[in-house]
Amino acid sequence: NDDEWDMMVTTSALEVGFDHPSIIGTFQYRAPMNIPGFVQRKGRGGRDPGDQPISVVVLGTFPEDSFYFHHEELLSNPSDEYLKISLDEDNEFVRTQHVVSAIFD
Repeated sequence: NDDEWDMMVTTSALEVGFDHPSIIGTFQYRAPMNIPGFVQRKGRGGRDPGDQPISVVVLGTFPEDSFYFHHEELLSNPSDEYLKISLDEDNEFVRTQHVVSAIFD
């Protein structure tokens, strides 16, 4: 039936690596935690070459939501500067996580 749409609700678990050809749109409640994650999330929709994907972000009254409301270009057309995730290589927590991951890898 053309009047019915399937919907899947998920957490950020499907942000990376989930490709389903019938997903054409993504909806996100609240501002993204980071720009690279948002780019990945909105990239889940419109995987078929003929699709015209749509991505909707519903912002709340929180400070970070207000920031993106006034700087929407960071979501719609992020520059390379905002796509970088900084990582403090000297952070002991980060080092510990890498060691644990290497052990189980």
